[in-house]
Amino acid sequence: LTATMSAARRIKRVDALCSLLHIEHPILLAPMVGVCTPLLAAEVSRGGGLGALGFGAILSSDLDDKANQTKGIAQVNETNRIFSELTHKGAQKGNNSSSLSTAQCQLGFFAHRPVSEVDKRLEENWIQYCQPLFDKYASSSFSLKTPLRAPYASFLESDIGLDIILNSKPRAASFHFGLPHRYQLEQIKAAGVVTMATATSITEAIQIAECLAPTAKTISSGKSGGIDIIVAQGLEAGGHR
Repeated sequence: LTATMSAARRIKRVDALCSLLHIEHPILLAPMVGVCTPLLAAEVSRGGGLGALGFGAILSSDLDDKANQTKGIAQVNETNRIFSELTHKGAQKGNNSSSLSTAQCQLGFFAHRPVSEVDKRLEENWIQYCQPLFDKYASSSFSLKTPLRAPYASFLESDIGLDIILNSKPRAASFHFGLPHRYQLEQIKAAGVVTMATATSITEAIQIAECLAPTAKTISSGKSGGIDIIVAQGLEAGGHR
């Protein structure tokens, strides 16, 4: 009886997830940068799951806001172009599949702490701790005086990622290595986009749940003020921690 009840609860959770994301099957493509192509995302969405695109690399720390925005818009347009072609090919083959677009996908973003907020002493301690590995595998030019830098800009540093989400209105937006600002999250949720965040430990999961708990305003409106879905991410997912 206990096992039956446990299975029933799991099925209920899966049904709730599928209902929230408007998908047929509980299959979510991870928005891995450099791997999740528009074609792969489209096929997963067309198959009844939730396709995904990794937009973390779109926001580069080496580019200014205008260039990053241009890259983001170009990626969305290219994705919709490919989705449109697949829909057209499906129609030619007699498939009655609905039109595909980024509205059937999840967009993933990095929301790490900006480099300007990093503790320099802590950074130096990490470099010193890893120096033997740098000496063995990295360039000989690397030294303790070399500051660490983030190759990708954070979602928190500007509203470029927010604008991409609001303009393309994906089925879901996910955040990794951190959480968006409260005002960003409120606008995303107001646009009807499901929000997701990855947790690599129980502590992180609790922090996500507590930091973005519903406010009095969202409770009175009947809407959730926090992250809708917490994704339990293991070491298998790129080893990220």
